[in-house]
Amino acid sequence: MRRALSVSDLLNKHYKLFDFTDKWFDAFGRPARTGVWFAYAGQGNGKTSFLVQLIKYLATFEKVVYNSLEESSDHTLQMVFERQGMQDVARRVSILEAESLKDMDERMSKRKAAKIWIVDTVQYWDITWEQYLELKRKHRDKLIIFVSHMEGNQPDGKIPIKIMRDAALKIFISGFIAVSKGRYKGPTGKYIIWKKEAETIWGRKSK
Repeated sequence: MRRALSVSDLLNKHYKLFDFTDKWFDAFGRPARTGVWFAYAGQGNGKTSFLVQLIKYLATFEKVVYNSLEESSDHTLQMVFERQGMQDVARRVSILEAESLKDMDERMSKRKAAKIWIVDTVQYWDITWEQYLELKRKHRDKLIIFVSHMEGNQPDGKIPIKIMRDAALKIFISGFIAVSKGRYKGPTGKYIIWKKEAETIWGRKSK
């Protein structure tokens, strides 16, 4: 049994944080570099564009592995990667083509495994709550970002909803704006994915 932390222990504990700047800091502040994030969106709201922009930015800090369960290596994903200039971080990003939970877990367990892992989208895994907790426990030194479809105004499915509630950073994507709904939030709490489209939908509200 571990020793209970004192208040002083907690207050003196040091956490590794992302030193986000500019629009990323404005939206999400300086979140921890480990744990679970959760991004969710309805179809046609800019989810993939946001993810690729996020991957590109996170790759300036750590190597990133993107498990593309939905689009795999389809031409649509290729187009988004080209549009976002992902060649700039090509050596720091790896793409898995619809890899299973078991196989990705094995990759994450390797000694020199990447520190950031993205699962897009979680509905394509038949993951249980127990499997999620075990993955989180085994890889507490890593950041795992789950991406989800929506049904109505909630993530689609009971397990995705539970993962969202457990995540430290929740990112709701709507109308080409990503909004922080979690414990990490910057001055504005929102990130504009595509300004022209966001202004078409939201008008001055996006500015």
